[in-house]
Amino acid sequence: MSILYTPFRGGGHHRAGGYYRGMNQEDALFGLGQEEPEPSPEAVPSPAQPWQIDQLRNALDATGVTEMGERQALIEELVGRPVAALRELHFADVRPVLEVLHARRATDATPTGSAWDQRDEDTWIDRI
Repeated sequence: MSILYTPFRGGGHHRAGGYYRGMNQEDALFGLGQEEPEPSPEAVPSPAQPWQIDQLRNALDATGVTEMGERQALIEELVGRPVAALRELHFADVRPVLEVLHARRATDATPTGSAWDQRDEDTWIDRI
């Protein structure tokens, strides 16, 4: 283990050049003994907007999930953390959840009628 010379914080000089012995290299490497920086405003996630909450509710209705317990379990599964209410979601959480809900709605929709009724293009008989 090697000894580093770090700036003396007492206002005076312990050694020439204003440095003192006392911190080892590992402490300096990991920033021990230094003040913690304050979290930046960007680090705090912004809450979901009311219009996003409305979109989530509409998407949940469209998928047929009506029970509150089922809705909560589904949202928690998609977000990956406990959520007591939709208003606890973060702005960035909403879009991926909406994408999954829209995909589920599309795959859950069962077509009615026969395969003939569900064809995409007209046949020669339709044109007559």
